[in-house]
Amino acid sequence: MSSLLRELHESLMQLDDFVEGASALGTFVPPIVWVDDVAISLTTTSASPMEPLIQDTIRAVHSAFRSRGLTLNLDRGKSEIVVLFRGAGANRCRTGLFDIEQTPSITTATDSHILTMRVTSEYKHLGVRFAMNLDYEKEIKARIGAARQAFEQMKKPIFLNQAITVQGRLILFQSLLLSRLLYGCAAWAELSATAYRHLDATFVTSYRKICNVGAIGRLST
Repeated sequence: MSSLLRELHESLMQLDDFVEGASALGTFVPPIVWVDDVAISLTTTSASPMEPLIQDTIRAVHSAFRSRGLTLNLDRGKSEIVVLFRGAGANRCRTGLFDIEQTPSITTATDSHILTMRVTSEYKHLGVRFAMNLDYEKEIKARIGAARQAFEQMKKPIFLNQAITVQGRLILFQSLLLSRLLYGCAAWAELSATAYRHLDATFVTSYRKICNVGAIGRLST
């Protein structure tokens, strides 16, 4: 995998649009890998070079994979593109890519294959949903819903079980639910006030139930 990543990075560094965009951004982001998942971040100085740069990148990935006997999995949810157009020509690029009847996609021709990769507004990678506009509202709502469902499932045997001390139940809550709810939160962009309120309400409600504290702050016995 390390040799493949080096080859990908070297191929990207040979692309003028990639180098120009990374220079304007002030940092060069190499391909990011976790086990067999690879994420590639691209930046351009304007909107119009983005799609050609994506096509060049797909060619580089396909070439690196094919030389090692590997095949890109282009199925839905496997290999997908999240595109956010900004700058000059952004409206025209968005219209050309998204204002169509079929599912948006980018097609790339190589020496041996015609590759079509789906374009999506969001992508779930390693358990975290990444949205093209960096909007985490949907991700947070989904996590809160899953946390509430899990709390209800474990409420009787664990969180409201009087045989377990309050301190013990709080530790279990932090281990079993908070770790899932806040997984990867260090990488979240700035959250809206609404998102913070939803998270805060989830924490406070759960802690009150575990500690058997009513809405007015009185500890029940």
